[in-house]
Amino acid sequence: INVWMGRSKDGSSSGLHHDYHDNLYCVVSGRKKFDLFSPCDAINLYTRGRLRRIHTNGRINYVGEETKADGSHAKAEMALDASICQEEAAKELEAAEAAVERGEKGAEERLERAEKALDEAMEAVMDAEEDEDDEGDAGVLFGAGGDGNDGDGDGDGGDDICDSDEEDADFWEAAEKKKLELQGKVEATGPNDSAACDLSKKARRDITNDNEDDDNYIGFEEEGRVVDQTVKDPLNFSLVDTTLSEADLKSRYPKFASAKKATVEISRGDMLYLPASWFHEVTSYGAKEGHCAFNYWFHPPDGESFEKPYASSFWSSDWALRKL
Repeated sequence: INVWMGRSKDGSSSGLHHDYHDNLYCVVSGRKKFDLFSPCDAINLYTRGRLRRIHTNGRINYVGEETKADGSHAKAEMALDASICQEEAAKELEAAEAAVERGEKGAEERLERAEKALDEAMEAVMDAEEDEDDEGDAGVLFGAGGDGNDGDGDGDGGDDICDSDEEDADFWEAAEKKKLELQGKVEATGPNDSAACDLSKKARRDITNDNEDDDNYIGFEEEGRVVDQTVKDPLNFSLVDTTLSEADLKSRYPKFASAKKATVEISRGDMLYLPASWFHEVTSYGAKEGHCAFNYWFHPPDGESFEKPYASSFWSSDWALRKL
């Protein structure tokens, strides 16, 4: 749970960004204005980080920060299982040693098995840690998920690359057509104008592009700027300065004009549910009593039902181990 407070007559801005969790945002005092953009418009919002994938539940990944759809790292579940096995093996070893001290029949054999099991469990933990360290960027920049399994272990679908050069060309042809539709230069042919969400099934794949200077490169970095993962320059913030004039915005951030914005205002006693990776700029007002709000973040569900919100047991197991 986080608490946000301040005092501002003219409004203080959070800056345009997205969070990695689903968000329940509750206002205690003052007033909040949210300018909202769907994760589907991430390619139009000039993020500091280089986009790699948008999972089917909206969870955004950046190059160097790849996760599963539920926010866990691809190898984290394996590491957790290995850790649990190590803990159980350590307990068995302790029990076997106690049995040897008591002179129980077969205790020596039990101790030998326990020592072997612990060695194997410790090796599995180290292997899992090495797998996490070795997991690098395969050159994939962006994708919006898919219908099948992409083979990278996250289980949420979407291929890492197009199946052929022909499909790759079809994707960019569809993308350019949708761009022209949004600009009003050609007649729209689909029911949905969202360039990121409704291009085609090929748009719901991770697209590899070895030439980052090419116009097809999806993502954005200012010239000469080093994008890092520090609090100073978080990857999930947009570089767009929304205080600029419309002309300056079009000049400096031409794709931003294609992004679809929704605005909502909430005040004392109101709550806003904000799904993971929805971009938002929050402007807070409260000159006299100040503005105050609290929110609760939770990992974005990727399961099929309310009873089982996550496809894997990782988060439930992780919570159980905390013994809170």
